[in-house]
Amino acid sequence: MATRSCREKAQKLNEQHQLILSKLLREEDNKYCADCEAKGPRWASWNTGVFICIRCAGIHRNLGVHISRVKSVNLDQWTPEQIQCMQDMGNTKSRLLYEANLPENFRRPQTDQAVEFFIRDKYEKKKYYDKNAIAITNKEKGRFSLMTLRNLGMGKRSIEDRVQEEARCLVEELRKTNAKVQEEIDRVIGRHWSPCMQDRSHMPYMDAVVHEIQRYVNLVPTGIPHAVTQDINFRNYLIPKGTNILTSLTSVLRDDKEFPNPGVFDPGHFLDESGNFRKSDYFMAFSTGKRVCLGEGLARVELFLFQPTILQKFTLKSVVDPKDLDITPVVNGLASVPPFYRLCFIPV
Repeated sequence: MATRSCREKAQKLNEQHQLILSKLLREEDNKYCADCEAKGPRWASWNTGVFICIRCAGIHRNLGVHISRVKSVNLDQWTPEQIQCMQDMGNTKSRLLYEANLPENFRRPQTDQAVEFFIRDKYEKKKYYDKNAIAITNKEKGRFSLMTLRNLGMGKRSIEDRVQEEARCLVEELRKTNAKVQEEIDRVIGRHWSPCMQDRSHMPYMDAVVHEIQRYVNLVPTGIPHAVTQDINFRNYLIPKGTNILTSLTSVLRDDKEFPNPGVFDPGHFLDESGNFRKSDYFMAFSTGKRVCLGEGLARVELFLFQPTILQKFTLKSVVDPKDLDITPVVNGLASVPPFYRLCFIPV
C-alpha cells in the first residue's frame, strides 16, 4: 500500500509539473528555442532556465553537466527545484543574462557547426554574459536559501559562522591547499558560474577540504546530551533509563587508525588513492544517533557552497604572517570555539 501511495503521489506531482511546463511554453519567448529560435522547443536546460530544441539539446549535453543540465519537457521526471528554476528564468530573462553583450545586428546561426560555436561561446565561455548581474543573482539566491530555511528553524547561524571563520583561517594558513582548491574551482565552475550542489561530485578536493575543516576544527567535541530511553548494558556497565550521556566525537574525529596524523590538517584524509572523495563513517561533526542536529543537511549544503563562492571571487590574506596564527580554541567545553581572525578579502 505504501508503494502504491508513493507512486500515486509521484504521478500527481508529475502532472502538476507538466501543467506548469505547458503554461511556460505558451509564453511568447518560450515558443522558440533560446539559442537557434527553432519553433516548438520540447527540451530544456533547467539550471540555465531555457527551453531549447532537440538539436541544441544535444549540444548542451556535450557542454557537461557543470554547465548545462538537459531534460525532456514531457518525457523526463522533474523535481520541484528544477521546475522552480524554469519559472524563475525562462528564455526572456536568460537572454538578458547570457546575451547582454551580443553584437548589434547579430544573426542567429543556422548550420549545426555554427550553432555549436554560438552555444559554447554563450554558455561555456560566457562571451556575451552580463557580468554585472552575477552579484545580484547570487545575492538573491543566498537570501532565499538562507532566510527561507532558517525561518523553518534549520541551520544555526552561530555554528555555521564559526566553522566558516575557521575555514577561512585554515585555507589562508595552508597555501598549498588553497592552490589546489583554486585550480579545481577554475577547472569546474570558472570565475562567473555560481556553484551548486550538483558540482560537488566534480569537486572532490573541495569536498574533502570542507570535511577536513570540520574534522580538524572539532567544533562540538562531545555533541549535545542524550537521554537513555531504557536500561541498557554497555561493556558490563548498567546505564539506567533517563541517564544523560555525552558522546565523545573527538575520539572518533581524531581516530589515528581512520585518520593518519589526526592532529594535522590534511584533506587527504577524505581522498582515496585516485583523488576521489572518500566517505568516512568516522565523520561525525554534527553529533550522532537518531537525534542528530536538525540543521545538519542545510549546514552541509551551506558549508560546501560558501567556500567555493568565497574563493571564486577573493584571495584570502591574513593581516599577520600565517605561521604566527594561533588556532587554539578560546573556549573548550561543550563547544570548541576558535578565536576571532582578521583577514583581507582581495578581489580576484
